[in-house]
Formats: sequence, structure tokens, C-alpha cells
Amino acid sequence: MDATRSIMEILSKSCGLETLKALKNGEKTLIEIAKIIQADKSTVHRRLREFVELGWVTERFDYKDRRLKYSLTYKGKNILKAIETFEQEVSVVVS
Repeated sequence: MDATRSIMEILSKSCGLETLKALKNGEKTLIEIAKIIQADKSTVHRRLREFVELGWVTERFDYKDRRLKYSLTYKGKNILKAIETFEQEVSVVVS
């Protein structure tokens, strides 16, 4: 139960879940994520740092365009999949 609570607390922070969802379809830069979710870059950056520390997101430096790019790790994909499954189940119960 504590792990679930911790995950929900992290994702409920400003732009938490939205940031993970923005990475669902592949690698993106900080600016791309901020534009997708219409959020301040500093807020998105804080969430990304947390997710990298948790092992949910990985970052790599792209030498071509000289930017950091972020993507979901296996663990991050599994967490996002669990959240999306939960959202679907709740919508069925509520409707």
C-alpha cells in the first residue's frame, strides 16, 4: 500500500502524470513536453528530474541537436500502463 501511495503522491504533483503521458509515444525534449502539456518548463524539469531519480524516465544527450532527450524506461512504461488501466476501470464504474 505504501508504494501505491508514494506513486500516487508523485504523480499528483503539478504536471506529474501529464509529463509521463507526454512520453508515451517516444523520446522528447523538455521544451516539447512543456508545449504538449502546456506547462512551465521549470515545473516539467522538476518532474523529469524526479522521474529520472526514480528510474521511470531516462535522459540522453543528442549530439546532433545538442539537447537532452527524455524517454520512459521499462519501469516508467509499466507505471503508465497501470495508471491508464486504472483510469479505464474507474470510468467504467462511474459511467
